[in-house]
Amino acid sequence: CHLDHFEEVSKEADGLVLVNIDHGSITYSKSTDDNVDIPDVPLLAAQTFIQRVQSLQLHHELHAAHFLSSTDLNEAQAHRRAWQQKLNCQIQQTTLQLLVSIFRDVKNHLNYEHRVFNSEEFLKTRAAGDHQFYKQVLDTYMFHSFLKARLNRRMDAFAQMDLDTQSEEDRINGTLVSPRRPTVEKIASRKSSHLQVT
Repeated sequence: CHLDHFEEVSKEADGLVLVNIDHGSITYSKSTDDNVDIPDVPLLAAQTFIQRVQSLQLHHELHAAHFLSSTDLNEAQAHRRAWQQKLNCQIQQTTLQLLVSIFRDVKNHLNYEHRVFNSEEFLKTRAAGDHQFYKQVLDTYMFHSFLKARLNRRMDAFAQMDLDTQSEEDRINGTLVSPRRPTVEKIASRKSSHLQVT
């Protein structure tokens, strides 16, 4: 959120992790437990996010220095608003890219038929140093809402970014192979057809 609203947002709900991009700080909103252990974001995703944020033009004055100065106040204000809107969109996109890089593989551990997520198998595919982060996130209400949206195959901003950023090979495989795991009946019919062939 914008720095002007930081305090207000931190009072909205307990347990929010707030990232101040301007100051490079992370805070935890009020909670009953003052000794909250916030695990690090998975390293590769964090490094990529930091690189993307560092490439953003966060200060309007630096951005405006590239242009001839205008004496028209309305033009200057319109220019600043356009810059701010563009920056806000870039921050949203960069943050969404971070979330996609952290949670992209969740879809590979969903069972659409039984509407479950195999968290144990998912954790096995994560780097050992990232387990604490994922274990803490997997227990949250927000993650369960996220899973529900994935199981419902909702085409939200996350799904669209995932689709836009996956490799061409993954995109082709995704259209050819359904992410749905085979039903028990299909598995049984395959086994019986293999038994009849031999």
